[in-house]
Amino acid sequence: MGFELQLVFLIGLVAASALIALLAMSSHSSAVSIWPCPDHRSWQALTFWALFRIANVATLIVIAGTWTPGVTESVPRLIATGVGAICFIFYAMGCVQLGRRNLYGATEGLNTDGIYRWSRNPQYATAMPGYVALAVGAASAPALCLAALVGVIFWQMATLEERWLLAAYGDAYDHYRSRVPRFYNVERARVALRRMANTARSKAEAVIRQR
Repeated sequence: MGFELQLVFLIGLVAASALIALLAMSSHSSAVSIWPCPDHRSWQALTFWALFRIANVATLIVIAGTWTPGVTESVPRLIATGVGAICFIFYAMGCVQLGRRNLYGATEGLNTDGIYRWSRNPQYATAMPGYVALAVGAASAPALCLAALVGVIFWQMATLEERWLLAAYGDAYDHYRSRVPRFYNVERARVALRRMANTARSKAEAVIRQR
């Protein structure tokens, strides 16, 4: 890893570590309250978005810059790269459905349909494994280190949003929270897979009977 990439790695490491510390403080002190940001012009908002963007951009640069050749020759790396790409497609879907203003802390309606039937936080639920998968695909230890730290940040953001969303949407969010898990709706996925399997079996049986 060249000097420039080392510098980017160190900057990302410092930004991610500082943000993790501030988010941890936010869970215990309302005076910090760095996420969700109380006001887009506040020091909390400016600090959060600066550190968040630096950590994410640095992670992507390190993943790309330290990518080890030969991904197509390694099945695990190839699978990891594919998983990472799929995760970020779903991440984009979640962001689009939520809307730009809600992404930045507005309360313009509670999303419970579409991808939000599968997760209360589809952006975080897909970004966390997405970053890690791409780092595995890159076969890069520095990239994996930053990806893990960014994953911790997303997890902290999701947990901190709970109180804010409950205060903003009240019983509607409480009911939604009782039906849909914070990250992964395993039960809904299990039911969907069982339904698909039953449908495929019925079609196969129908084809056999016609013969």
